[in-house]
Amino acid sequence: MNVSSFEIQIIDTLESDRTQILERTSFSNPKLTYSGQQNKTFPFFASKLTFDMLVTTNDASVFSHLFTGDENRYQVKLLGTIGGTEVQQLMWQGFLLAEQFEEPFVHSNFFVSFVATEGVALLKQKTLSETYYTDNKNIIEILHACLALTGLSQPIYFASSIQNAGFDLDFADLIADTSSYALENKATAYDVLFYVLKSLGCRLFSYKGTWYVIGLNRFKDDVISATSYDVLTDQGVLPDGEAVVINRSFLRNYFRKGAVINLLPPLQKSTMNWSHNNQESLVPTDLVTHDPANLETDTTDRTPKYWLITTDASLTISVFVSFTNSFPPFTPVLPLDGDYFGALKIREDFREQSGPFFSIEGSVSSISNFDNNYAYVTNSFYVDGSTDLERFANLELSWFVPLLNNTDETVEAVNTEIGNLTFNYKNFAILRSDYKNDSLTDAEVYVSDNANFPFSLSVNEKDFTGVGNTSVLEGVLSSQKVLLSKSGWYTFVLYPVVANANLENKKIVTRLSFTLTEPSIQETVLEQNINYTTEFSQNIFHSGTQNSQSPQRFLFSQDVSTGIVNGVDPERTYTITKRFYTKESVLQNLSVVDKITVGLEPKDYFNLKNGYQLNKEQGSTTVIAPFFYQLLDSEPDGKVLVQYQNEGSSQINFIEQNDSLSLAQDFNYSEYWLDKWKRYDIEESATYASILNRMYIDLTKSPLYNIEGVYNLLVSPLDMIVLSYNGERKYTPTRIRMDLDQNTTGLSILEIKQKLTDYPDDNDQENTPPSNVNISIASEFAYPSIFEQDILKINTSYVIQNITDISASITAQQYSGDPSLEGSTPTTTSQTGS
Repeated sequence: MNVSSFEIQIIDTLESDRTQILERTSFSNPKLTYSGQQNKTFPFFASKLTFDMLVTTNDASVFSHLFTGDENRYQVKLLGTIGGTEVQQLMWQGFLLAEQFEEPFVHSNFFVSFVATEGVALLKQKTLSETYYTDNKNIIEILHACLALTGLSQPIYFASSIQNAGFDLDFADLIADTSSYALENKATAYDVLFYVLKSLGCRLFSYKGTWYVIGLNRFKDDVISATSYDVLTDQGVLPDGEAVVINRSFLRNYFRKGAVINLLPPLQKSTMNWSHNNQESLVPTDLVTHDPANLETDTTDRTPKYWLITTDASLTISVFVSFTNSFPPFTPVLPLDGDYFGALKIREDFREQSGPFFSIEGSVSSISNFDNNYAYVTNSFYVDGSTDLERFANLELSWFVPLLNNTDETVEAVNTEIGNLTFNYKNFAILRSDYKNDSLTDAEVYVSDNANFPFSLSVNEKDFTGVGNTSVLEGVLSSQKVLLSKSGWYTFVLYPVVANANLENKKIVTRLSFTLTEPSIQETVLEQNINYTTEFSQNIFHSGTQNSQSPQRFLFSQDVSTGIVNGVDPERTYTITKRFYTKESVLQNLSVVDKITVGLEPKDYFNLKNGYQLNKEQGSTTVIAPFFYQLLDSEPDGKVLVQYQNEGSSQINFIEQNDSLSLAQDFNYSEYWLDKWKRYDIEESATYASILNRMYIDLTKSPLYNIEGVYNLLVSPLDMIVLSYNGERKYTPTRIRMDLDQNTTGLSILEIKQKLTDYPDDNDQENTPPSNVNISIASEFAYPSIFEQDILKINTSYVIQNITDISASITAQQYSGDPSLEGSTPTTTSQTGS
């Protein structure tokens, strides 16, 4: 830092910003200190200015008026004159600590000590306004709101540590639900800052009248691309961000005698812990027991809030209430407050019996009609799959169907049918899809009621009409543990009544509860295969996830969400460039086939992995379905697309040298991209927590030199130190104490040696430690091609360690249909290979 002189100003901000004291820094060594930790991971780089003022008069308590108890009254500005130009710049600003006053009990010629801070530490005693604990706000607004409580009005220079894998995200479009900061007690402004900075992997400091929020992995760069966000307007509106460049200075000076050098070990293990506070219920708690959708505007409306119908049998769905055609159940309506001598209790008891409930009206002739007649929940919900047996879903479902009449004969007939398993057909199904916008007809039936989920059926009496008990067939399914092992989008399907001479054509569903029991903390771990035991663990408050159950997940702004729906952002279709193209004859399954290999750029590879559609152009556009190619990431070719073309196959689905290729995507929902992230300037795609782990491993990939001592120059938080110790190496400051009148800096610096690892796909554990398993077997199902529709292929590979002779066989059993569906049975056909 090339500054020839400094000037300290103390300004009374309550008296028209009048400068009270203008003092040249010629007394008792003023110091500007940045307090960090001896690592690259701490999110705060808090600063303070300490200086002494000389008293030359015989007056006592000359400066006592500066200690008012008001933390934001007396502003302190440190101005520096740039050497050789006589241009004065604001180097730092803060406020006097209001509680501190100390002077010796002498008459004259003594110093009074002062401390001014930028105020971040004081935020531990401050809370945000009520509006910041109630709704959604973008993270830049939240940062500004917290930092404004320091009293400093400064812009924010923001440089992210991670980015979205699908599109360039302006972090003013990354949203947090601020009510999550008040789930128990209101978090202080300092806590909120801490939550956001740790979740973003960034460091905060104040310098030259600006707040810097910079990704921890960006301090390796000589030039940092950032976005400047000015302070909020008087109307509380955040101005648009502007691109800025942060140029860092290289300092090539020396440490004075007495500097200490040590090595910090590399990080073997990094863990992200997210206390997500997920809601237990995966579906709305009033999924069945809701009032009509438009009750406030139309009391005759019976439209269910959450359900739609698919039917070719004229089924209808509605909200069922007592007296069939009236709502609410009592006339006049009793208000929900006041003392009515038990009337309210009677009313609520009656509502529990009579509704509002969800109802399917009409019937089908047989269970074979269920494929085209069902009600389904319109909003599917995302679940991260897990095979953890302690993480399971509980399902409760109950319904009733009125008997056609109340005669003893009808009741006896229905009880006989229960005993004869007449009603042993599907009542519900839980469907799973890979993508939210998949059609239900393509969804997997993940769970349905069968032998493993039996309903308890009985004939009971219910007063659901208000005019006396009526006999009903009631079905109850309670507390069934469902293991959701597959990640994906789930939804509910309910089936109607099968026509029966003893039952009405109306199924009234009175309860549907689906809750997930899971650990309160999601742990994501990344390890290096190195002989160290060093570990880093970070608790993050926010994360990105498709799962909507957590109030602490990040969201996208409405503008971004709308842009995704409308195909504006990310770009829907773009042309890709082949790195290389080869076509060679190889032997596969005792046949000679052409192996086509297309080299892909990392971005294109990960977009294909993320579900983008592959198109080829040769006169017309052809969509190449995923089962016509494989995506591989291996040496020496890197990320490639591979096809195997059989002799005589049509060329339409295979890539030729001169074909133009493009990618397109149709994910018209923002949740998809909340689960796809990458480190800054690296093409990859992984979960939010996995990307943070990769970033922290990058910071300490190998042993790093740490040097502490007095540097023979002033050093700012943005400077980079170059030293020739064991070769020329670059360092970044982690602790700073500038002695302003001595032109020296007490300094702790850490070597910058950040290795960016290209992690294997879907596997965050690099260089997996060897295990005791001697045989590793992997099988992959190959879909039939349109030319070999009757041939099913299973490609199996294996690795054998320490075994010379082995004999193994694999048997594939044919089923009459999809093995996961009810009714599919093994056939007599099987195939064995060795």
